Amino acid sequence: MPDKKITEAEFKRLSNSARWQCVRQHGIEVSKRHYRGFAVRLFAIGSFYSEVWSRLGIDMVEWVEVIPLDRVADIYGPELENIDQQK
Repeated sequence: MPDKKITEAEFKRLSNSARWQCVRQHGIEVSKRHYRGFAVRLFAIGSFYSEVWSRLGIDMVEWVEVIPLDRVADIYGPELENIDQQK
């Protein structure tokens, strides 16, 4: 994947494995949480955020998805309310 910034729309068109590759190359881990047997990591990628879901205890990514900014503070808590200012 080239070093140009990827847009949210371009990211959504990628396969799950290509999304994970993009996150590994360009994402900055912002936070993490556990949810129903999954380890969920939040990454900033340019102007949007992505969650990477892996089963707890298994080092294998199940899926990678975009998370809307308004959901980030709801899910990750008040310490991230101003997350858009951290980019």
